[in-house]
Amino acid sequence: MPPRPTIRPPGRHFDLPPLVANGLATRRVRVFVPGGQPRQPRPLLVMFDGQNAFDDAGSHAGGWRAHVVAQRMPQQPDRAPVIVAIDHGGQARIDELAPWRDKGRGGQFAPLLQALVAMLTPQLRAQLQVSPLATRTIIAGSSLGGLAALYAHVLHPGVFGRCLAMSPSLWFAHGQFFNWLNETAQLHDPSRIYMDAGLHESAHMVHNVRHLAAALTHRGYHPATLRLLVDPRGHHRETSWRRRLPGALRFLLQAERMSRAGQGPRAT
Repeated sequence: MPPRPTIRPPGRHFDLPPLVANGLATRRVRVFVPGGQPRQPRPLLVMFDGQNAFDDAGSHAGGWRAHVVAQRMPQQPDRAPVIVAIDHGGQARIDELAPWRDKGRGGQFAPLLQALVAMLTPQLRAQLQVSPLATRTIIAGSSLGGLAALYAHVLHPGVFGRCLAMSPSLWFAHGQFFNWLNETAQLHDPSRIYMDAGLHESAHMVHNVRHLAAALTHRGYHPATLRLLVDPRGHHRETSWRRRLPGALRFLLQAERMSRAGQGPRAT
C-alpha cells in the first residue's frame, strides 16, 4: 500500500535546539503550535517518544497525529495545546525511559527528566508563550513512555500538573513503581491523571492500571482528578493510543470547576 499522506492542519511545525541530558545522547525536540489567536497562553503537552507524536513517517505503527487532535480541540483557541515531542534514544530507549534497572536495562531516566524540567522552567515556556501553570501542563507517553510520564508527574507535580499515561509499563522492574509510590509523599493539587489500557494487550496491563487506580483512589483521587479507561478494542500500538487521545486531552484540560464529589475513578 502507498504511504499515507502527511497531514498538516493549520499551525506551525518546527524544531527547538536538541535536548542535552547529562550522560545521554542529545535528541531532537519537535514542536507544533496550533493556528488561531488565543486570548491567553496555551496549555502545553509534552510527549515522550517524539518520533511517534505526529506523522506516520518514523513511527513503528503509525503516528499519533497529535497535531491534528490539538487543532480539533473545542473551538476556544485557548484549549488547543502547544505540543513538544521529545525523541527517544533509539536502541537506548528502554534504558532512558525506565527509572529503575531490570535485567541489565533501564535506570537512566533521571538525567533525561532533569534536562526536561530545566528546559521547561523557564526557557521553554518563555520561548513558546505557553502557560506557566502546572494545571495546564501535561506530561504524556505510552508503554515505557507512560511509565516515565507517571514517574515525572508524581515526582514533579508542580511542573507537570497533568499526566497522560497510555498502556503504561507498570510491570517493569517487578512493579517497582508501586513500591516507589507507596514511599512517595502524598500528591496534592494540581494533580490530575488519565490512564488506560486495551483488552487486547497482555492480561497484566489491565490488571496493573486497575491496581494503580485503586491505589490512587485510596490516596484521595476521585472522578474529577483520575480517569481510568479500559478500551475493549485496544491493542498495544500507536493506532489505539491515537484513537484515545482526544478523550484523554478533553479530560485533562477541562475546567477546574468540575465537582470534586464522588468515589473512585471513572472507568469505561
